[in-house]
Amino acid sequence: MKCFVSMPLTDPVRRVYEQAIRPAVQEVFSAAVCENGEEAHGAHTITHAIVSSIVNADITIAFLSDPRLPRGSGVNANVMYELGIAHSFRKPTLIIADRGEDLPFDVKDVRAVEVDAERLFAPEGDANALADLKDRLARALRILLGGDGSSASAEERNPISQSLAGCTILVEGLPWLWGYEKTLRREARANRVWGITRSLHFSMDPAFFEIAARAVVEGRKRYLIVPDDGAIRHQIGMIREQLVRRGFGIDDLNRSLKFAYVKEEELALVPVPVFLYDPHMATECEGILCEPMAKLPGVDAWDAKLRELVPRSRREDGRIDLEDLLDRLAAMPWIEKRGESTFDLQLSRDAAFRIATAFVEIWNRKIDAEAKKLSPEAREALLREWRIQIDP
Repeated sequence: MKCFVSMPLTDPVRRVYEQAIRPAVQEVFSAAVCENGEEAHGAHTITHAIVSSIVNADITIAFLSDPRLPRGSGVNANVMYELGIAHSFRKPTLIIADRGEDLPFDVKDVRAVEVDAERLFAPEGDANALADLKDRLARALRILLGGDGSSASAEERNPISQSLAGCTILVEGLPWLWGYEKTLRREARANRVWGITRSLHFSMDPAFFEIAARAVVEGRKRYLIVPDDGAIRHQIGMIREQLVRRGFGIDDLNRSLKFAYVKEEELALVPVPVFLYDPHMATECEGILCEPMAKLPGVDAWDAKLRELVPRSRREDGRIDLEDLLDRLAAMPWIEKRGESTFDLQLSRDAAFRIATAFVEIWNRKIDAEAKKLSPEAREALLREWRIQIDP
């Protein structure tokens, strides 16, 4: 959780920030990063640093009162400008304002914590006033963000979000666009993955390869329909070799990872990789098209940039700490995440079901054909382990 506090940079307000605002934020969100304009860091001007901090923050608190202005004569112009930036990026916002101040019309409806500025700005600070602000700000933060920062209603506290309700101007408003992090998280928790692909992306990406290795350990299955050509078979051989070097036995691999080979013409209408996650034919089926706007999924500049994070999450045994990597991805500044320009596309439920139905038909046909070439005992084992049974 990152909180930016927009405030006049004067000693009385600095005291309020250190003794009331920052403690309230850290009380509600124990691991929160709280900063103001003086603490914002950037490669360019202070304005650039402040704007970057606002855009990258999860919430903005605006302290409008300025002890340098006569009481009731207006609010700090810089703070109002920064509040406008926060609103334009649909950030949840809270205002702290003197109860004797006549707020500008445009922010009258924004949730505000009213204070007695004279007591807060007293030469030594009024301890009771500071403690009261801390407590009331903490309560307001819990209400604003649902107590744990997860409430979707937080955005409703932003007047621009209210005015543009139903309008999509940010990527976050398009839940069917899956970025690298979202796909990685979904793949990591999937018990079953069905894929139709010409490209085995997890052999090129260390994070996805780590997920494949975990799947072997945990007995989670990957069903992959691939073209029957030498390049793919070589790639599969390399994958299996890498997994064996990790200490897995051939039987372990055979129970977790299976490929069905089809003729190239059977993939003619599948120009990009398709993956289905935990398909349960009777109730649900979730799936994606992998980066249909990319020349080759998984090899664009953004994916390469993210893979630079991988060495920082390697353990002493050389394996990747997935949880640490996912935490690092989640912690990337909002502005940096705007560098992602190719996305996986989530399939509609009906489209996923239709693809799943076709997948089962092709997969079982290939498994049956393979089983006919085996001894009775091996045939029974193959069918038991890999023939897809339709959920009732």
